[in-house]
Amino acid sequence: MKRSLIVLFLAVGCTWPGVANAQPAVGCDRECLRGKVTQLLYAFVKHDVKGLAVADNVRVTEDAVEKPLAKVGLVGTVTRLRGFRQDIIDERAGVAGADVVVEENGAPVMLVVRLKVVADRITEIELVATRSRAEGLIFNIDGLSAPSAAMNYAPRAEQLSTREDAIAAAMHYPQGLNAAKTFAAVNAPFAPDAYRYENGQIMAGPDCKFAPGCQNISTQSLQIFERLGDVQTRVVAVDERMGIVWLRMAWGAQRRGGDQLTVWESFKVYDKQIHAVEAFMRILPFEKRNGGWEQAPQPPPPPPPCADSADIQFVCGQQGPEDLVVVPGGAWVMTGVFGGSGGINAIRTSDRTSTKVYPSASSKDRLDAKTYNTCPGAPDTTKFTTHGLSLVPGRAGVHRLFVVGHGGREAIEVFELDARGATPALTWIGCAVAADPIGLNSVRGLPDGGFIASNFLPRGGTPAATQKMMAGEKNGELWEWHTASGWKKVPGSEAAGANGLEMSPDGKTLYIAGWGSQSFIRLSRGAAAPKRDEIPLGFRVDNIRWARDGSILAAGQGVNETVVVKINPRTLAVTPILRRPGQPGFNGGTVAVEVGGAYWIGSFAGDRIAVLRTKN
Repeated sequence: MKRSLIVLFLAVGCTWPGVANAQPAVGCDRECLRGKVTQLLYAFVKHDVKGLAVADNVRVTEDAVEKPLAKVGLVGTVTRLRGFRQDIIDERAGVAGADVVVEENGAPVMLVVRLKVVADRITEIELVATRSRAEGLIFNIDGLSAPSAAMNYAPRAEQLSTREDAIAAAMHYPQGLNAAKTFAAVNAPFAPDAYRYENGQIMAGPDCKFAPGCQNISTQSLQIFERLGDVQTRVVAVDERMGIVWLRMAWGAQRRGGDQLTVWESFKVYDKQIHAVEAFMRILPFEKRNGGWEQAPQPPPPPPPCADSADIQFVCGQQGPEDLVVVPGGAWVMTGVFGGSGGINAIRTSDRTSTKVYPSASSKDRLDAKTYNTCPGAPDTTKFTTHGLSLVPGRAGVHRLFVVGHGGREAIEVFELDARGATPALTWIGCAVAADPIGLNSVRGLPDGGFIASNFLPRGGTPAATQKMMAGEKNGELWEWHTASGWKKVPGSEAAGANGLEMSPDGKTLYIAGWGSQSFIRLSRGAAAPKRDEIPLGFRVDNIRWARDGSILAAGQGVNETVVVKINPRTLAVTPILRRPGQPGFNGGTVAVEVGGAYWIGSFAGDRIAVLRTKN
């Protein structure tokens, strides 16, 4: 149900040597480390850093640029310290950090300070300053008069998590940003009253007025992050005494030469929940993505074992299997690859083995220039993540497969699927590139080679627009494409987060999943005055598929659960099929198809497809 360029994989945790599993530091305790930050700040005010206890080889960066300490601009510009200072003290790693507000000749500056201390000497200094909204997107200095009570609550010993568990809790945050749905969809352990502040502005939580739906950080839409690229995450420090995990996250880099957002995010973790998130943000050039501290990224933790249990089986080895279609005959299921290496997979249903069939050694490219006369050529398979799927049955085992493609371009890619061999073979035969700002999601192929596609979230939108869509405001629609006419808007199809779609066998009725409105829409097709009916479903409706009994299977996300229902297309009566809480390894169901005597359920996040037996 997501739009375009982001690849789906869990956040790459990049930890500095010794930070994640640090041993107790020797020689500089908690107050010593706090004092090092204080000494540095007062040295800035005095415009004199000669008295600081620094190592001979101290390394210093200011706004991601390495320079000698004496050449740091802040040494000559800071004139006063204001009342806001939030410390993060990591005794094990010998790291002291702080979010501080200082002044330069009366003008406020949001300043991030990170120090590394070895043998009572400062060996590393990292400084990032934000002076305006242009530099940080948000600059609400009035919200930074004093550190918050929530972040400075001192948990009792029994309330605190282990270092490793606190980091694991905080890392749900970049996972949620990468998945670009909601934090609930990745099981982020937010407390009911959790909030998020960014550069002094409340952006989520009970007091949030930023946009509709922002009052609940767990269910607030993250759709905007699809356009910002993958999140690069670094564990900077863990304040084990105060229950604070400090992450540095960078994203928004679509290409070199562009800018990206860098965020220093503090997470208050105790009682196994995240209670508060507070951040200082700064826009930096792509080339400074690592802040001047280039470290080799560490691999993410492995997913839970992909093992069957009594009530659920899995198709393993997938990469964001967001949509599924069953090949006629039932021997194969095709799946998109919304993350990782991208492409298209074929899964043999008899033993659940998976094969990448595009790109592959057997796949071919053969443009049908007559039907797809505006297509510029085959997709760039190095940037080819796949999303919605639709299969139009053909004759003698040769069918047509329509695929929503992201990455190198936003387009519907069309393939000939030959199911006559031992493994289905794909030949790419054409495309239709979407005009800006259409953000494609799902597709329904048509017999003449045309198709209908949903515009879920127009490209170039704002976070506020996404929040309004989540609250039910119409923001997209369906588009129909044919060789002669090109892209045409489908009358009456406007919806809040138009997602999955299906069509009646006679082609006279369309069925639409309203993800933002949590509804199901029935729309007449081809009439001068379209007739539209809409019913609420109470969950984020993602993909819809015809069931064998003539009903429509609708799958999507509740609050930390996968929901599947059947809908009678004539009466619009709804029958619950399953409501399954998220579990390690599988959550965020997006599609359900019938395979044999089971439902196969895809997911936008993860490495597996769930297989649940139907009840007789």
